[in-house]
Amino acid sequence: MRGDEPLKPEHEILFLKNGFDREQSSELEWRVQGIKLFKKRYYDAAILCFNNSNDPDLVTRCEAYKAADAATGVQSEMQSIHFKLQRYKDLTKQ
Repeated sequence: MRGDEPLKPEHEILFLKNGFDREQSSELEWRVQGIKLFKKRYYDAAILCFNNSNDPDLVTRCEAYKAADAATGVQSEMQSIHFKLQRYKDLTKQ
């Protein structure tokens, strides 16, 4: 799995359940794990970690990056559709 692929929700839950114990892990450990996940662009799992570390600023930052990634994906999709439409128009003119 590449780092830019999102974790499936069931994998996020398994990761968090098996990787960390909410009661035994410190806020610092949650924060460190959240940063690792954030760097790999696993935003949903990172948000859970940041919530457990009681760090609302990092939750907000992570949500913003997640939204920006989604917007970039939509923009790329729209550019692809526009290109295909332009090619279709060019082909039908001939």
